[in-house]
Amino acid sequence: MYVDESAFHYVWNPMTKEGHVIPESHTQVHEIIGLAFEPSATSTHYRLVKLIEDNEIESTKIGFKIYSSDTRKWITSDQKLSIKDEYYKYRWNVLYARGNIYWNYFPYIIWFDLDKNISGSMMPPMEYEDIRIYYDDVYCQCIGVTDEEILTNTLFMKNNSIFIWMMNKDREWVKRYHVLDYMNIRDIVTFSLLPFSGGDKIFMDLTLFSMGRKSMLCCHDMKTGETTMICTLKQNWEWTSCQYLVLNYNNMTRTGSLKY
Repeated sequence: MYVDESAFHYVWNPMTKEGHVIPESHTQVHEIIGLAFEPSATSTHYRLVKLIEDNEIESTKIGFKIYSSDTRKWITSDQKLSIKDEYYKYRWNVLYARGNIYWNYFPYIIWFDLDKNISGSMMPPMEYEDIRIYYDDVYCQCIGVTDEEILTNTLFMKNNSIFIWMMNKDREWVKRYHVLDYMNIRDIVTFSLLPFSGGDKIFMDLTLFSMGRKSMLCCHDMKTGETTMICTLKQNWEWTSCQYLVLNYNNMTRTGSLKY
């Protein structure tokens, strides 16, 4: 939503079919805010957590502000993190699972536990079996969550390799899938992975010159190695954090918007 060249946040509840503007939420267009919502526990209560950056020499200080639908107010958490600026950071998607909000802050994954009011950061896996992974070789990282609320991490490399891990109960990354030279196509315009949400399929947004620069939602079957097009997407499609969170295979089939 835009007002005078600024953006504000609006929450729509599909269960109650009600929505409202979040107060004091005018912010930058690409700022990512995490949504914590447990529809199995309540149909109305939710919380938002805003990640606040303060850039300093050789590090970035990170704080958090929390919004509650009960009070309709923001409060500032006493939690603070310091992230070293030894890597160039990319901000992609954000998700909620098991009481934690996770920010994809590549090469870091930042998390905030709402119930315990604690926060932290972790790094993605650095190797897959005997293959060493270097962050400069990563094209994009995407974090996801399964129906069982298991955290997943997908890396798409500049050499067209794909790596997928899933986190076990001891918060250790366990390798799930790896393919070398996945997409050896010379006329790729854009390529974006969707969050891996379990099963044997990976979903992606792919645009090719040979297809008239049309953006396509595609599916790669990890068992058969086949990639198929599901449908075309709107022209000039750009992924946002909300679309990363909502538009994945599990959510689309659950709501009946996609049968595949």
